[in-house]
Amino acid sequence: MPPEARPPAPSAADFDQAFSTSASPRIRRVWELAEPGLPAEVEPFSFVSPGLLRHVLQATDLAPGQTLADLGCGRGGPGLWLAREAGALLVGVDFSPVAVEQAADRATLFGLADRARFAVGDFTRTGLPTATADAAVSVDAFHFAADPAAAAAEARRILRPGRRLVLTNWQPNVPGDSRLPPRARIDWPSLLRGAGFTGVEMEARPEWHDTYTRVYQAALSLGDPGDDTLLADLQDEARQRLPLAGLQERIVVIATAPGQARVPTRGTDGHVPHTAGVRDADLVITVMPPASAAAGEVLRAYFAEVASRYYGRPATEEEIAAAMREEPSDDLSPPGGLLLVAVQDGAVLGCAGLRLLPGGIGEVTRVYVMPAARRRGLGSRLLDELETHARDHRVTRLRLDTRRDLVEARQLYARHGYRETTPFSRGPYSDHWFQKDLLGGKPGPFGT
Repeated sequence: MPPEARPPAPSAADFDQAFSTSASPRIRRVWELAEPGLPAEVEPFSFVSPGLLRHVLQATDLAPGQTLADLGCGRGGPGLWLAREAGALLVGVDFSPVAVEQAADRATLFGLADRARFAVGDFTRTGLPTATADAAVSVDAFHFAADPAAAAAEARRILRPGRRLVLTNWQPNVPGDSRLPPRARIDWPSLLRGAGFTGVEMEARPEWHDTYTRVYQAALSLGDPGDDTLLADLQDEARQRLPLAGLQERIVVIATAPGQARVPTRGTDGHVPHTAGVRDADLVITVMPPASAAAGEVLRAYFAEVASRYYGRPATEEEIAAAMREEPSDDLSPPGGLLLVAVQDGAVLGCAGLRLLPGGIGEVTRVYVMPAARRRGLGSRLLDELETHARDHRVTRLRLDTRRDLVEARQLYARHGYRETTPFSRGPYSDHWFQKDLLGGKPGPFGT
C-alpha cells in the first residue's frame, strides 16, 4: 500500500484568524476551572499546567542571562513564563504575524519587554543565527510543522553544542495507531535522532494528560458558546479529541544537540560560584524582575554586605532579612523603574537599579558588584548601561545617596562624573548625596 498522505498543516492565516478572536473571557474561565494555579498572564493556547512548565524549565537547564528560543511561540505566554523564571533572554518565533504582535505585547505583562523579542518565522526557517540558543522549547506546536524532520534539523542548527531542545506533545500508546490523526502519531525519538540529536529522552506523566482532558471538559461544561467563536472552536475540538484521549500519552521530550556544552560549575547548593572574572565575551547585562532568582541572589548579597558594614561584623540572617524588608526592591520594575543584573557563564556578578521620578529625575540605587568580580570595571559598565536606559526613559538628571562608610561606592560615582550636591533626602543611611546631568536627555513625562 502507498504511504498514508499527510494532511496539509494549518496555515499562518488559520492561526491568524484564531489568535485574532482570542480575547475571550469564557476561555479564561476554562483555564480557571482546569488549572486554577496557572498564572493568568500565561493565558496559553496549549495544554500546560504549573507542574508541566516547571518540568520544562528544569529540563532546559538554563542559567540566568542565557538565551531561550521558543519555536511556534504563539501568543508567548509559556515561553515568557520560562524566561522570567530562569532570568533568561527570550526570542520567540511563530509564522502567525498576529501571534507575534500579541506576544510582544504580552512581554510587558511579564516585565520582560527589554529582554524578549518575537519574530515571524517558520519551524524550518526560523531566521535565527546558527548555534546561538542555549535552549529551545516548543510547547504543543512542533507537530504542526509542515516538515517535522526539517524542523528538527533547524532546531539542532540554532542550538549551541550540548544544549537541549524540549518539546511538549503527545505519543500514541500503540505505535502508528491509525485511529489517531497522522500528526498525533509522530515517533519523536526516531525523528529527533534522525536530525542528529543525542540523548533523546521521553517522559509521560498522568497529571499532564489530566490537564489535557480537563481543559476540554471545562470547555464543554460552559454550555452554549453563543457568539464566542473561540469557545465554540474549542468545544468542537473537545468533541473530536476526547474520545481518542485514551489512545495517547502526554509527553515531554528532551533532545541534546551534539557536541560538548560549556556548562558553568555549580556548587552543592545548585548555585554557580562567584569566581568568574569580567570579560567582554559572554557578559550579559540585562533588565530582570526583582523577584527573579538571579536578581534575588545578587540583592541578598548586596544587603548582606551593606548590613555587615553597618554593624561592623557579619550580619545575621535576621538582620539581612530585616534590611530587605525596610528597603524593598519591588519598585525596580516597569513602569516605575528597572533592575539591571550582570551575568557571565551562569554566574551572577552584579546589579544596578533605577527609579523613575517626576521631572525627568532618575534615582540610582542597588549598585553592587560581587567581591570576586571587583577591580575589573564592572561597576562602571553597570553605570554606563544604567545611563543608557535612563536616557531611553527621558531622564535628564540622575541622583543618589549613600553612606559615609561605603567609600568605594563614593569613589566609583566620582570617577563616573557624579558630583556631591545638597541633601535631597533624609534617612539614617544617607550621608552623601550625588547627582549627574545627562547630556541629550529629554524632559520626563511628569515634568517640564
